[in-house]
Amino acid sequence: MNQEPSTPWQPQQSPNPQQTFRQPNWDNQTRYDPPTLPNSLSPQYQYQRPYLPPYQPGQSPIQWPLTPPPDISPHREPEHSSRRRLSTRKFILYIGIIIIILGILGGLFHAYIDTGSHQKSITSQPSTPPLGTKLYTFTSPSGATSPAYLSWSQDGTQLSALRMSGRVQVWNTTTWNNVLNYVFPYSFIMAASWSPDQMYLATANLMDSDQNAVRVWDIATGNEVLAYHGHSHMVNAIAWSPDGTRIATGSNDRTMQIWDASTGNNIFTFHNDSYALAWSPNGKYIASADLEMVHIWNASTGNTLLTFHHHTNSVWRLSWSPNDKYIALAGAKDSTIQIWDTANGHQLLTYHGHSDAVFCVAWSPDGTRIASGSGDQTVQIWDATTGKLIFTHHGQTKGVGDLVWSPDGRFIASSAYDGTLEIWWAV
Repeated sequence: MNQEPSTPWQPQQSPNPQQTFRQPNWDNQTRYDPPTLPNSLSPQYQYQRPYLPPYQPGQSPIQWPLTPPPDISPHREPEHSSRRRLSTRKFILYIGIIIIILGILGGLFHAYIDTGSHQKSITSQPSTPPLGTKLYTFTSPSGATSPAYLSWSQDGTQLSALRMSGRVQVWNTTTWNNVLNYVFPYSFIMAASWSPDQMYLATANLMDSDQNAVRVWDIATGNEVLAYHGHSHMVNAIAWSPDGTRIATGSNDRTMQIWDASTGNNIFTFHNDSYALAWSPNGKYIASADLEMVHIWNASTGNTLLTFHHHTNSVWRLSWSPNDKYIALAGAKDSTIQIWDTANGHQLLTYHGHSDAVFCVAWSPDGTRIASGSGDQTVQIWDATTGKLIFTHHGQTKGVGDLVWSPDGRFIASSAYDGTLEIWWAV
């Protein structure tokens, strides 16, 4: 088989480097806009040919710069996208700032509202008025000109009064509405004492068919629930024990008797005159006063613990200190109040502030002050330790026959012989 002679391989000669290379005749559009691939991707995600700048005559394409200018780098996002992202960040920043400012303004607004409400509450409930400011004044509905036997409930919600005419009145101390008002069958009350819970009242009545009897009444119904007939003469002093289980009565028969408040059974009989009686707050002791002396008794055994001489005349009222250590004696005609130590019988203090007979005396609940009412138409508050006068109340036009502190010590209720009952600030 005949074969054509093969032509020996000749290497391809490279172009003459000295030969002038002609630049393609590109127009401006072709030169600066590289072609894009015909697909659905947006231009920034398409492959772009590297930019080849025009070369100078005599310059080989190999010598062209291969790095495109920074402003047209294929990895850089288009300018409009960067601006959009920057605008979005600014918008979010502005929104955050606005939210913070609104939050601050809202907090200031709520603080202002709360401050205004608090100030309004303070305005609607003013601070404690000056000492002696009258809260309420009540007169006897029947026009009776006599003081009342007063009692303030232990929870402070009720004030009760019994007048010598036999009229019972009870007030709600929250609204000061009169919630109870009626008259007992017997008038001219000679002695009376409220039970600690103010549900019952023990009385001795001059107009009673049995003037020696002590009757116990149900306050809610006005019905008699018990009658005690242990005395042989008129009863002139009654005191209910702090626990409400016993009643002590003093009579002109020169005895002081303690008896059961539920059954009327006699527990002890002490043989001495008793014109004033008072239980100690702990219920362990009872004090009785006659014309010359004060006796301290053990209320459980009946033993006499202490006896001391007092005023130059009879004692109208006794009052124990809240801590059971001291006792105050209100003198009828010498116009003084004496403070005695019940442990040793020593006289600690004599108060000379009144100008007429002292009819009533009471310790404040905290034991730091004493209030006393007198025929000089005043109630005086004074320091229980030093005897220094703190305040004089001139509210009533007649002598003050009874007074009582509220359990929190903020108020005093005082009853005068003109039939008026005043409640006033004591702090």
